[in-house]
Amino acid sequence: MTQSLDIATLLSRYISERFDNKGSQLLARAVNDRFAEHPGVDFISRNTIDNWCRGYAKTVREWEKLAAVAVVLGLSQTEADELLRVAGQPSVSEKQLNAEKKIEKEILAYWDSSFVQNANTTSSTLDLRKSDKEQNPAYASSLSAQAVSKTSARFGNYNSVWQWLLLVLILLLFALSGFATWQNWNSPPKLSYLNNEVDPQPVFSDDFSNPSQWNLNEATFVAFDRGQLLFDAPINQTGSWRSDVVVPQWNVEKPISHMRFTAALDMLPSQTWGFLGVQTECNATDYANDNGSDDWLMVYIGGPDRTVWVEYTPNEQLVPVEGFRFAPVVNGQSYQIDLIWHEESVQVYVDEKPQGAPIPCLRPMRFNLNAGLDTNMQMRGYIDNFALWE
Repeated sequence: MTQSLDIATLLSRYISERFDNKGSQLLARAVNDRFAEHPGVDFISRNTIDNWCRGYAKTVREWEKLAAVAVVLGLSQTEADELLRVAGQPSVSEKQLNAEKKIEKEILAYWDSSFVQNANTTSSTLDLRKSDKEQNPAYASSLSAQAVSKTSARFGNYNSVWQWLLLVLILLLFALSGFATWQNWNSPPKLSYLNNEVDPQPVFSDDFSNPSQWNLNEATFVAFDRGQLLFDAPINQTGSWRSDVVVPQWNVEKPISHMRFTAALDMLPSQTWGFLGVQTECNATDYANDNGSDDWLMVYIGGPDRTVWVEYTPNEQLVPVEGFRFAPVVNGQSYQIDLIWHEESVQVYVDEKPQGAPIPCLRPMRFNLNAGLDTNMQMRGYIDNFALWE
């Protein structure tokens, strides 16, 4: 039975035992509060945890991230070893023999017997399980009885006032419900659409552990490095735009409805940042061009302004190119980028937050991953956890 477990099943189970449906968000926040090494730079992102739980990543590259999650979840050493094993990582005992990083030693200290014993009796370690009192029905009933008794003693003589307040509250709830409905009608699709609840399985996903699925013939400074698609392009001194392009070995041949990838930069502040991301078609009903030569949509992170950058045109010869800069990006931090096509437009999301208005592009059938470099720009960063839905 144990042999059939994978990281998605096991981690999801541990999270569900300790959290509600916002588990990954709360868990990421708790891990970052405890283990972040630099102010303003997350130790782990919610997207990483979600990718593990959804099965997009079958293994984990960084021992310390998964081990930190195990600490914050309050796992025993046996539970942590099992979680690490299914993720292809050494056990706690194995890591204790060769731990070199400061963060590794800090995490391992949790499973020291004296530390764990102390953590269970004090509030110094975050306890994500519900307390025994909260799980005891008798205790909960006594609390409710006490609350009712106190309320009756204080407000028992004001029944008519409460009736009026109740009526006002009901009217207020109706008003808020109407406003929420209106807001949903006038807002781009949000979390439920991002998670593809109707069809949760992508037709293609890759954590770049299998290089044979990609073609690097148009890429000079790209490599598969520890399960990531690493771009490491030097300063562009050609005097014109240059890009390193990575294309899939297969054609989708059906309109794409949703594309997701994670991107991160590894740049020095003194460097002139290039762009890293995805390029697709941008067909429009007014222009009969579907060969990908004159219409395009680029969604990148980076650039001189260090933002999420979008540029598109339905026909380069006839229509001016439109460009937008959205959320700022931080060096060393990964970002989940989603492109979701709906009817005749596409909405860009960064970490599940919509960026700007929908862009008028029909669903494409082709795409590539690339680093774009204007003159005197350079790029070092990676793309990971790619997924695509029809």
